[in-house]
Amino acid sequence: MSNDELAQLEFSGFSQANTVNWTAHPNVIINRRDLLDTVSMNYIYDHQTITVDITNHNEIQVNNCGNGTLLDNNFFDGDPLLRTTRNEHRVIILTFKPAVLAVGAHISVDARKIGEEYWGQLRANFSGQKGLIKSGISNKVRGTAPFLGGQAPAGKLIDTVTFDAYFTHSETAPYLSDPATHVAINTLRYIPQ
Repeated sequence: MSNDELAQLEFSGFSQANTVNWTAHPNVIINRRDLLDTVSMNYIYDHQTITVDITNHNEIQVNNCGNGTLLDNNFFDGDPLLRTTRNEHRVIILTFKPAVLAVGAHISVDARKIGEEYWGQLRANFSGQKGLIKSGISNKVRGTAPFLGGQAPAGKLIDTVTFDAYFTHSETAPYLSDPATHVAINTLRYIPQ
């Protein structure tokens, strides 16, 4: 790995990581119609603030898998989810203060294309954006959402990540194919500095 690449970090690499349960925020009421509707929502821990970006009409919803959401795919029942809600392409943007060493979460897409392959994408900012992609199949099989985790190169830290997804229709350029209108991640894992 060069000094400018984001390293793929599998789920097992986050065994000692800190976690964020999206439904555990004091301002979140689990109801499929409730949106996070401010400019941002902060999840604040002892020495870490994680901000969910809700600017530019990037409507975000917090819910549990199995609670009647469009994103009842690939996750385990009861998983806390952070999901986009607009019927157009949107992304999940998270900012970390202070910046972190590694970030990861399972990712899935809306239920409109059951059985189709999708590419989950994690872009991390540590000195210019670097990205990772991992494929999954949109289905109703619990626990099959791919895990996307990335670790900053030595001497660098991640201050912002973006989770995104696309349905694949092209072997040569899957990221240009068909953006998912709804993207969700479950419990976030991060490794602080």
